[in-house]
Amino acid sequence: IKEAEADHGAKVRMVVIDTLSRAIAGGNENSPDDMGALVKHLDAIRVATGAHVLVVHHSGKDKAKGARGHSLLRAATDTEIEIDNGVASITKQRDMEFGEPIPFDLEVVALGETPDGEDVTSCVCVPVLASAVEDFGCSPARANVLLDALKEAVASKEGRPVTWNYWR
Repeated sequence: IKEAEADHGAKVRMVVIDTLSRAIAGGNENSPDDMGALVKHLDAIRVATGAHVLVVHHSGKDKAKGARGHSLLRAATDTEIEIDNGVASITKQRDMEFGEPIPFDLEVVALGETPDGEDVTSCVCVPVLASAVEDFGCSPARANVLLDALKEAVASKEGRPVTWNYWR
């Protein structure tokens, strides 16, 4: 992370671990020892870098039971956001108010081409129209807090302004 910061001349503001299962490879998600060690290492990354640490994790077969694995993971989590059916909803928030659910769509974007000339694509989240936001009971101002944070993070990483198409 420090090397990436030096190479790009910008501070890393968020570290994404995708997925918890890959990060704990060989470990047991249900073990307090293994999950505790993972949480300790995630904390070490956060302290050493000053960056936010976001961990992508999956629910079990019964989504009502929440994330898989030992309960100490949820206890150590500051903010838990569940993504389901095109809506991001906060399911745990330690020190702040819960925000409104944020509905979104995925849009395919071109990243470039492979050496063989094949398109390389990915997806970005884009907010749904304000009328649909109202249907979900979500305030556009609330949704824009997250979008503004993403805009700032991308702009600082790229060293250039980023244009977003969303409501104000």
